[in-house]
Amino acid sequence: MKEEDKTKEQLLEELESLRRQIAELKEAETKRRRAEEALRESEERLVRIVETIANGILIKDRTGRITFANSAAEKILGLTRDVLTERTYDDPAWKVTTVDGRPLPEESRAFAWVLRTGKPVYGMEYALERGDGARVILSNNAAPLLDSAGGVTGVVSSLNDITEYKRVEEKLRRQNEYLMALYETTLALMSRLELNDLLEAIVTRAGALSGTPHGYIRLVEPETAEGVLKVGLGVYSKFIGHRQRLDQGLFGQILQTGQPMMVEDFHNWPGRLPDPNFDIFRAVIGVPLKSGSQVVGVIGLAHLEESRTFRDDEILLLGQFAQLASIALDNARLYSSAQQELAERKRTEEKVHKQNEYLAALHETALGLMNRLELEDLLETIVTRAAALVGTPQGFVSLVEPEGTHIKIQVSVGVDKSKFIGYRLKPGEGLIGKVWQTGQPLVVNHYRTWSNRLLDPYFSIFHAAMGAPLKSGVKVAGVIGLGHLEEGRTFGEDEIMLLSRFAELASIALDNARLYTSAQRELAERKRAEEKLRVSEAELRALFVAMNDVILVLDAQGRYLKIAPTNPALLYKPPASLIGKTLHDVFPAPQADMFLGYIRRALETQQPVNVEYRLPIGGAETWFAATITPMLENSVIWIARDITERKRTEEELLKARKLESIGLLAGGIAHDFNNILTAILMNISLAKRYAHPGDKLFKSLAEAEKASLRARDLTQQLLTFSKGGAPIRRTASITELIKDSTEFALRGSNIRCEFSIPEELWPVEIDEGQMSRVMNNLIINAQQAMPDGGILKVRGENVTIAIEETRQGLPLPEGRYVKISLEDQGTGIPPEHLPRIFDPYFTTKQGGSGLGLATTYSIIKKHEGYITVKSELGIGTTFSIYLPASQKQTLPQKSTEERLPLGQGRVLVMDDEEVIREAVSQMLREMKYEVKVAKDGTETIKLYREAQEAGQPFDAVIMDLTIPGGMGGKETVTKLIEIDPHVKVIVSSGYSNDPIMANYKQHGFSGFIAKPYKFEELSKTLRDVLMGTSA
Repeated sequence: MKEEDKTKEQLLEELESLRRQIAELKEAETKRRRAEEALRESEERLVRIVETIANGILIKDRTGRITFANSAAEKILGLTRDVLTERTYDDPAWKVTTVDGRPLPEESRAFAWVLRTGKPVYGMEYALERGDGARVILSNNAAPLLDSAGGVTGVVSSLNDITEYKRVEEKLRRQNEYLMALYETTLALMSRLELNDLLEAIVTRAGALSGTPHGYIRLVEPETAEGVLKVGLGVYSKFIGHRQRLDQGLFGQILQTGQPMMVEDFHNWPGRLPDPNFDIFRAVIGVPLKSGSQVVGVIGLAHLEESRTFRDDEILLLGQFAQLASIALDNARLYSSAQQELAERKRTEEKVHKQNEYLAALHETALGLMNRLELEDLLETIVTRAAALVGTPQGFVSLVEPEGTHIKIQVSVGVDKSKFIGYRLKPGEGLIGKVWQTGQPLVVNHYRTWSNRLLDPYFSIFHAAMGAPLKSGVKVAGVIGLGHLEEGRTFGEDEIMLLSRFAELASIALDNARLYTSAQRELAERKRAEEKLRVSEAELRALFVAMNDVILVLDAQGRYLKIAPTNPALLYKPPASLIGKTLHDVFPAPQADMFLGYIRRALETQQPVNVEYRLPIGGAETWFAATITPMLENSVIWIARDITERKRTEEELLKARKLESIGLLAGGIAHDFNNILTAILMNISLAKRYAHPGDKLFKSLAEAEKASLRARDLTQQLLTFSKGGAPIRRTASITELIKDSTEFALRGSNIRCEFSIPEELWPVEIDEGQMSRVMNNLIINAQQAMPDGGILKVRGENVTIAIEETRQGLPLPEGRYVKISLEDQGTGIPPEHLPRIFDPYFTTKQGGSGLGLATTYSIIKKHEGYITVKSELGIGTTFSIYLPASQKQTLPQKSTEERLPLGQGRVLVMDDEEVIREAVSQMLREMKYEVKVAKDGTETIKLYREAQEAGQPFDAVIMDLTIPGGMGGKETVTKLIEIDPHVKVIVSSGYSNDPIMANYKQHGFSGFIAKPYKFEELSKTLRDVLMGTSA
């Protein structure tokens, strides 16, 4: 209806509709801006989090190349992001080693481990050289990045610089070692009272503390005023007895200063003794031994290797050790003095002396036992110490078994262990069984004749034996047994008393060891459980993060109980705002009721419920596939995955199936319809040649020809959908086609076109006819959207599509493309119509066929391109076309001749339709050609062979591609080439999209012409083939 024909009510109604549309547009724009702002803030928060955390974050793709690094990673690794993103995980420039400096095995690399197993890894430690050359120790946590199919696409790593932590840890370890060494040394030294034994123990311990086997003790000999080397280890053993003056060498300087002294290069030190025997020493150290404030000797140590020296902490430790050694030395001297006095009164005080020995031995033994908490180690120590106390090398310890029915020998010394260890006895059996039964010590000095002896022949090796009980409270827990193998040796009262006292101490130590073992076992079990729980939680957390799914726990009322640490961008609201709320607090009532129904169904059936639904997330509609699984305590776990991309793919597939259906229909009717159109168009074209341009008849024929051409265009649009059809492409500059098509289509309209096309636009390989149809369809769409006129912006640009962009909605392989955009200022397309605008027969315009945009979509797809659309009501619509760029040069356009020359020669026409054979014959005769016709391939071959044999060959053959029930063009041209390799054949078909039409030369044809065609088109095609200028 024209505007001037509309009533006032119609105009008012249109005005009110326009007002509503403007209000809806404003509301949509406000929502869009809010959504964009929220998305921008979310992205900024994520960037700030990654850039402000202390850990270095690295993301690597599947090849190991670093694709992202945060600021902390730059700082930790001492490299810029540009350098980092040029490296792969195994780049030799990293200079990676284990923490102790060995080459790092491939399996110890976090990236390789995650890529191989698909699982996260935690706390992998290694060392590497920073960009500034500094060596750092890193702890690496890594987790896989997975695609939708579960395949590993990359790895994300979290780096923590633990260099300082390791240094402090190593320092603490050394300090603990030193303290323990000092403690053990104190116990060892204080228990030694013989001077020579003590001196050897001192230098041995000092060397162990400093990590060298070469050491000595030189003492001041007051009688001669010399320093005498009393004890030597390693190379110093050959210098035992060596003497020197008190003012010479290292020994002399330490006597003067009373302070420790180290010489790093002793070989070249001017203060050393001139003796060449000392040339072998490199780094030496000496510490004073004092009695009160007076230096009485020096402990000396040495390294023979040039690279080794003594650290400050070793010097300090050695000084502290020397103080302890000085005390022990004083004790030993006092002890030696006492021994001398006791020797003088030996006969009168022998008993006291022996008791002192026993007490000293018990003291030493007690110290040794109380420090041992491992049961096996303690039992070995008990029997060894007991045997040493009494002076026999043979002994054993037995323990009562948990059931209390037997006692079993656990350890033994001085006898064949295979015969004794594991031997089990009942109460009262043998010496061990008797002590267990009575709980009292027992001595048997004539074991072989003892009536209660064991009958096992191996126990007959003992001549004398004794045993004492090991008790836990009042209950016997075990027995210590000792024996003599030599005849004549027996055990006396003093020895049984000593063994009993020792057994009392050993019983206490045994209780302590059992308590310690029990506590250690309980602690180890607890630690294993805690570690297992920690690893399980970490793996579960990493799994949740890697899954990128929404994971919720809700109760039967739809209340949010837990939200897993997953992608918050997929949640309807922030996680913190959801906990404790119900579905009705979060969603509109209909949607909340639907979700609550899913939960109730899962709980009632106790079976998982699988559903699909969509939610507005971040301003865009997002599809989810969810599984609601019942749990204990009347709750469910809700796992939802983003399937928006899958839905988009399904829509594309549905669209493709619709186009395929149209193709089947189009292919079925194209041949018959085109044959009819061919006959009509040919006859109209001939009739126009017989009519005068000024006659009414000529005008009527011209209008009929236009109508036929429009029908041909409609057929061509239908054929665009036919399956297997391919565009007939040539390399061309699309710039001229865009401008010519646009200017022609807009001629006489009230729309102004603005072009923005660069001169360097890449060439493309296109079917120019089909691409003209695309441009014409899009321009018609813009004209209909702007009935009152406006501006149409047409832009062309070169673009490169990368992998990341294809993931964002462009289903194109990466590469170079030419992008053509048409932006109008029309009314826009309603959002609910956008998904369907490329569907065949979908139209909102009165009188529209619904094939324009569907044809456009099909043509672009067959050119291996893609078309997108963006539209806003009241603002306009933008169509964007992506076509693959060509590496070939643009082919020059052939000039069109205005006059059609007359022909000369003989032409053979093959077509199964008589009306077409007749119409083509009349056209050719009008062009002054001599014509013969054939209805199929068999007749064509017969006529062509006869003409060859008669010496009147045909100059060209025009043949239909498809002959129902007979030999068609493809088979016929093959047989004609066998007859005449130089035959010139023009293929003609109503299937203009047939692959043979698109690649006619590959099948032996010299040219092609698509039905229906006009007189002028046939004349030009025939002329080009005969002259050899056909494309």
